[in-house]
Amino acid sequence: MWQLPISDDQNCVPEEGPIIIRQKLDDLHARCEQDHDKRLSSMKDKLSDFESALNGLEVWLLPKISRVESMEFMTQDLIQISDAEIQHCRQEIDDHSCEYNMIHNMLKSS
Repeated sequence: MWQLPISDDQNCVPEEGPIIIRQKLDDLHARCEQDHDKRLSSMKDKLSDFESALNGLEVWLLPKISRVESMEFMTQDLIQISDAEIQHCRQEIDDHSCEYNMIHNMLKSS
């Protein structure tokens, strides 16, 4: 027959068994709930940081996408796109690569 483990400093009578078990379960539940709350709070913070970083990148990226997808841009010959415009676009991409990498790393770590 299974018996409750009794520590050296505690004597247990059968009538107290359910009370002791209930106390231990309540303690375990409280600790798990605290851990869950901490993890949930941490996840919320990470999500908020991710959204902020993504919004920052979108401020630059969405107008660029609109420009490239525009009818004006799509109908022009490649020869018409100036080297200066291409170089400017490359420089902007390089300037924002740190933000992109940060967002990418945030996704990988979660």
